[in-house]
Amino acid sequence: MNKVLIGIVGKPDNSESIWSYIEINNEIRECIIKNNGLAIGILPQDSKFKRENDNEYTLDIDEINDLEQVISRVDGVILQGGLVSNTYEQEIIKICLKKDLPLLCICGGFNNMVKALNGTLKEDKDDLHNQYGKNKVHDIILEPNSKLCNIIGNEKIIVNSIHKKVATIDSIKNCNIVGICPNDNTVEAIEVSNKKFAIGIKWHPELMNNVKCINDIFKEFINSCK
Repeated sequence: MNKVLIGIVGKPDNSESIWSYIEINNEIRECIIKNNGLAIGILPQDSKFKRENDNEYTLDIDEINDLEQVISRVDGVILQGGLVSNTYEQEIIKICLKKDLPLLCICGGFNNMVKALNGTLKEDKDDLHNQYGKNKVHDIILEPNSKLCNIIGNEKIIVNSIHKKVATIDSIKNCNIVGICPNDNTVEAIEVSNKKFAIGIKWHPELMNNVKCINDIFKEFINSCK
């Protein structure tokens, strides 16, 4: 039986260098392979791409069509975390939702999913969520009967927290809020209804994949791609 092909969307590296790199998170690659998928990178297809923070611009129809052509070759897409956000990531999310291609958006990918759905984000001025490391930091309360809650099998989990931007309940548009941090009521997980798999999560499950219920997120995502 052929394995499903999962595209990991490359993130620009904004470190100081005369070269401009696009990175793939190896932990996400490992999670795909661990759950019987094949991993491949998805790169931006436009000439406007830059590595600066929040480099947002408009893609023309040809550039969007080029992205669609690339995405048509995979069975599912994962958007990884990172400090830099680019327009091509949001366009990829829109393409996946239009085609009902399974989609998992992690941390910075969650941010791009919120933006693609016309929501907004703000800075976490208290640094409550910017706790660099693999350690579990805070609880999340999951919406009962949501896809994510059904996967994890519990309405409460404890997760890591490595991000500087947050979404509030009133800033989320065109999707369901399915996870909340009870410490400050910021949004930790969203889903789009009536899709095979379209979930955004604010924490990093690839750093917790030794926990069965967290690894099950990758397992069910890959199953939805078959």
